[in-house]
Amino acid sequence: MYDFKTFAQMNLDLIFQGFDRMPQPGEEVFAKRFTMQLGGGPIVCPIVLEQLGFRVRLGTFLGQDDVSNLCRRLLDQRGFSSYDEFAQDNPDPVVVTSVFSWEHDRGFLAHNEGASMRAFWIRRPSMASCGRQGGVCPGGAAGGDPPPS
Repeated sequence: MYDFKTFAQMNLDLIFQGFDRMPQPGEEVFAKRFTMQLGGGPIVCPIVLEQLGFRVRLGTFLGQDDVSNLCRRLLDQRGFSSYDEFAQDNPDPVVVTSVFSWEHDRGFLAHNEGASMRAFWIRRPSMASCGRQGGVCPGGAAGGDPPPS
């Protein structure tokens, strides 16, 4: 039995900090700091909760593309293997977001908004097919309704 289960699209955040301004068209501006992290609460929560000793399970979509492989590597670097990958038809399932971080605010430029979750709800599997070992199911153990269109 798990303490926490979630089902979410995978998010990769590219975080830029320490720059004076955004570039104008045709211009290049350099940031002083850059990090690459897994993002989004549904992805981060099970990782942190597992580090605190909770039994967790994450269900997500990953493909065979470079971005999906990078996300697997970032999960592995955090020592997190409590996840199931669900089959889907999208060869590009990860949402990639450039995060522009200023002292008092942030701005975002994202690619692939909700693509993997839309694919899931179109082909919604039965609850019996969700995950392994009792697995991960959308909306928790009792299931859930598709997100609003």
